[in-house]
Amino acid sequence: MANYEATGMVAQLASQSAYALDNPAARLYTGDCHSILPTLPARSVDLVVTDPPYNIGLEYNDNYDDDQDPAEFLAGLGAALREAHRVLKPAGSLFLFMGAWLQAESLVLLKRVGFNFRNTIPWYNTFGQAQKRKFTPSWTAIH
Repeated sequence: MANYEATGMVAQLASQSAYALDNPAARLYTGDCHSILPTLPARSVDLVVTDPPYNIGLEYNDNYDDDQDPAEFLAGLGAALREAHRVLKPAGSLFLFMGAWLQAESLVLLKRVGFNFRNTIPWYNTFGQAQKRKFTPSWTAIH
């Protein structure tokens, strides 16, 4: 993992990816967690919300491979969750959106990383990817 602080990239990434909110102390970062989380100090974040691609073979504009081997996908998710765990304050929270395809594995991964699982929030939606061989999901799990 690159040492972003030594190269001065922390300020550069923060200025490009953060938004000032009504509370001057609050910062909102958007973007790829693999790029942003390593730039943040340990135990400095109150909330991480992540909605990774579900690895179901969709085509994205940025040429992301959404049809990875499940082990490869889970390895990348694990790396992101370890960084989220590192940057979260002791009383911080993580919300992980995850489709049904690898939901059980994601829960096990959360526990292995060190998160204390509390609940799953079902996000009911009336849209989704049309299915040819099974029912179209009408909810997404937020862990």
